Amino acid sequence: MHTLGFAAHDVLLRSRTPVVVAVDALVRELIIACSERSLPEQEARRLRAVLRDRLRRALAEPLTLPTPTNSLLRQACSLVTDDLRKPRTAAWLARRIGVSERTLARLFRTEFGMTYPQWRTSVRVFPWARHRGTYRIGPGGWIHKPPDDPNETA
Repeated sequence: MHTLGFAAHDVLLRSRTPVVVAVDALVRELIIACSERSLPEQEARRLRAVLRDRLRRALAEPLTLPTPTNSLLRQACSLVTDDLRKPRTAAWLARRIGVSERTLARLFRTEFGMTYPQWRTSVRVFPWARHRGTYRIGPGGWIHKPPDDPNETA
């Protein structure tokens, strides 16, 4: 994963709330290049200027969580969100709501346009993505806020 920061006054997106940005191949490569620690300052400034221009033109969608309309899917989603620390498998979920894994997979694809693992990842990340600040993925895939003191451990 590559992370870049921009000054708060450097407005790259029109939204004041978190968004998902469509990243084309050029933007992807610019992010990778700009995150190189050994990049000379002058080159970094030029690459970041191009990246700013491309991000300002990028398609951005609001960061939202879909709400299920199907009662079975609502039940399955509740089972997962009640305790995100427990890694619920699709097989376990399907048994609990009384459908086949295939039916459960179809429900997720039809209602959310994503697979169960994709949805579960979104649910786990969403609360932290909505808050301001920087977060990182720690051991076991959990998301942690880095400590304010660089000598502290999370």
